[in-house]
Amino acid sequence: MNVVTFLIWFLFILFILGSFIEETKIRVYESEKNKFKLGIFGHMITAAYVGVLVYYGHILLGSIYLTTVLFGYAMIESGRKLVEGDNP
Repeated sequence: MNVVTFLIWFLFILFILGSFIEETKIRVYESEKNKFKLGIFGHMITAAYVGVLVYYGHILLGSIYLTTVLFGYAMIESGRKLVEGDNP
């Protein structure tokens, strides 16, 4: 569990810092574009991870993981807007 805790906190900090850099957003978008998409199944897996963490009493860790995932989706969307030029 210590490894999982470290990994979630580490990714959280990386995504927070990376969300301020435009080049990082573009790289995340470009790498995500070429990946195989799981669709709704990927969202179900994320919900299951959060649910298991909360069930076993790691409520803060579950919320941090959920926040990290949401930051990732926001970075992908921002990268798409930067690449495609959809900025208002």
